[in-house]
Amino acid sequence: MKYSRAFTLLEMIVAIGIFAVIAVVSYGSLNRFLDNRDVLQAEMTLMKDLQLAFSLLEQDMHFMSGRIVRDEYGDSEPLLIVNSIDIAGELLRFTTARRSVSLPGVSTLQRTSYRWENGDFIRVNWLVLDRDQDAIESKQLLLSDVDSVRVNVITTDEDETQTLSTWDSAEKLPDGVEWQIQMADGKQYRRVFDIKGSTDK
Repeated sequence: MKYSRAFTLLEMIVAIGIFAVIAVVSYGSLNRFLDNRDVLQAEMTLMKDLQLAFSLLEQDMHFMSGRIVRDEYGDSEPLLIVNSIDIAGELLRFTTARRSVSLPGVSTLQRTSYRWENGDFIRVNWLVLDRDQDAIESKQLLLSDVDSVRVNVITTDEDETQTLSTWDSAEKLPDGVEWQIQMADGKQYRRVFDIKGSTDK
């Protein structure tokens, strides 16, 4: 006569214990994987935003123009305004050439500003060069969680290079612009862009 052997209570307890250990280890590994994935995605998003921001900066700096414009009160604005004291957080205001969306192969001039407001790095532009008091600002958020932004202009005169935090010349543009951006996580980024724009009036 044959007897069917069932699991004993001890064997069941051991099996359940092994399963529980495997489940805990697997859950921990899955959590670490998900955390690493979130960190990686956040870093990829930041790198994408940084690439876009520096790409726009490079284009704007490279094609900076010496075209004189008038403000909303009809007064002439300087070619380049650096670290404005009139608008809190405004780092740079200038005129640059941008590719026309409606006319392929044609560039149009645009008055542009970069600002740092409440931890956000923002690009501002106006639809018209000579603004009136009803001119509307168009804002584009480039980076968030920005701890600080510093901008300096670079000029070379008689083989002497100077780095300045202001620019007073109403007749010419500097040779370059230096940007220093520090994120809230402590990472710092520095770029220097040449200015090739014309100063013809």
